[in-house]
Amino acid sequence: MMGLPPQGAEAIGLGRPQVLSALGKPLDVSVPLSLAEGEPLPDNCVRAEVSAGDARVPAGLLQMRVEGEAGQQRIRLQSLVRIEEPALRITLALGCPTKLTREFSAFVDPATAAAASPATAMAPPPAPAPVQTSVRLEAEASPSVPAPTAKPRARPKPRAQGPRLVLERPEVLVADAPRPVKPASDAETELTPELEAQITLLEQTVAQLRAELDARQQAEAAPSASAASLPAPMASQSASVVTATAPAAAQLARTSPLRDPMTWVLTLGLSLLAGAAAFYGSRWRDERARRELAYWRALHAAEGAAPLPPPPGPPPGFAPAVRGNAAALPDEGQHQSTRPQPRPMPWPPAPIAALAPAESLPQSMQATQRLPVQAAAAPEHSEQLTVADELLDLQQQVDFLQLLGQQEAAADLLANRLARGNAGAMPYLMLMELCQQRGEPEVFAELVKQFEARFRTPAPSWSQSLSRGRPLDANPSVIAHLQVVWPDAGAAMQMLQELLARGAGRGAPHFELPAFRDMLTLYSVARDLFEAGLRGEDVDLMLPLDSQFGRS
Repeated sequence: MMGLPPQGAEAIGLGRPQVLSALGKPLDVSVPLSLAEGEPLPDNCVRAEVSAGDARVPAGLLQMRVEGEAGQQRIRLQSLVRIEEPALRITLALGCPTKLTREFSAFVDPATAAAASPATAMAPPPAPAPVQTSVRLEAEASPSVPAPTAKPRARPKPRAQGPRLVLERPEVLVADAPRPVKPASDAETELTPELEAQITLLEQTVAQLRAELDARQQAEAAPSASAASLPAPMASQSASVVTATAPAAAQLARTSPLRDPMTWVLTLGLSLLAGAAAFYGSRWRDERARRELAYWRALHAAEGAAPLPPPPGPPPGFAPAVRGNAAALPDEGQHQSTRPQPRPMPWPPAPIAALAPAESLPQSMQATQRLPVQAAAAPEHSEQLTVADELLDLQQQVDFLQLLGQQEAAADLLANRLARGNAGAMPYLMLMELCQQRGEPEVFAELVKQFEARFRTPAPSWSQSLSRGRPLDANPSVIAHLQVVWPDAGAAMQMLQELLARGAGRGAPHFELPAFRDMLTLYSVARDLFEAGLRGEDVDLMLPLDSQFGRS
């Protein structure tokens, strides 16, 4: 049994603790400890918990040890960090397992008051050297008289004058009180892996901070030490230099260019300025491009406004050729097989000349051949025959490009048509409408001048919506004439072509853009009716001929 290790303290008592540290310094507390004779208390059986205000000091930053000899033992509690809160709550747990738990409340005095308190509290008793010296001298003077023995002076009990302690609980002995429940603040029960990791991290952080603080203090002390080793004039000069550069260095260390609000304000201002410059530069370039485009369009339109010389007439003895004005458009080659093709007007039936009586003819001619049928003169087909088909095709292409959002291509198509000449009024009105949609008043004004010079009629104004002009039914005289000729599809097509070419009719000095579109719609209907009449009612001549037709 003698070889077994001690099982911990059996009778434990704590006295009034004494705070030896000051505010702003690491904690240093000494607590008197009373143990039964021969009962040890190892250091690992002492646990403490310190709370400064609302903050709890980590257990890894506290150091505890048992000091002193038997009968005068004390528990020394120290911290590795400074204590900035005056109110402390200290909890001590003694024993393995815990036999005694005491909780104290203490107030740490400022540094000035605490400096004198430990000196008074920890002052050693007066040295007995003078008494012993006087006794020794008296013994030499009278050797016959026995020297009185000096009684040891009673050691005064130190009084704690610094901190004020409030004893919240009386001393609890294990033998007299029931076994207490382990508190939640027990260090052994609270040590979890997460808490140990946090404590280790805090200890490393504190060590780094202390190393940085020591290095800074050494760096600050180095100039003063070097200045002290120099002569007086040089030392004063170096001290003045250090004093002059210290505020600048401190200010430079405190202020960071990224934390300066003026830096952010200047950066934001420069960004806004650059963005505004880029925006206005882009607008200026777009406006310049529009002006150049309007200039070139007006130039092309002016070149195409002059009337072309009339084509030379056919030589005598030949019938006039049937010609059309359906010139190839820029993209005609791509859609030649899909877009509708105009059909020429049918030749009217030639009147058969009356044959001369047989008696009046020579005998040779009566027996050999008949007189040939005298062909009537072919009707002169002017360029107006294909104006309607060309305008219908042009309108379909412009509508298709606008549907795709390619207004630039639609404007170029109309400008090219005007440049070829003999365009009529409808392409001018369509280009004016497109200029209104794109917001180009300069090009619109140039087109107005060309329109009035060519057709000798007032052009629409910029404020007037071309798409909301007068339709065809606003001209009752023209409608009446169309109703008369409408049963004959060929005559209706001829009349609509003349109206589209001239741009005016009976009772209508000039047509507006909606009227032109209505006439194109009527022309397409009349053309379909005319083509349906040519095909006949019984046999569809458009069907392909198949040699296998009718075979089973």
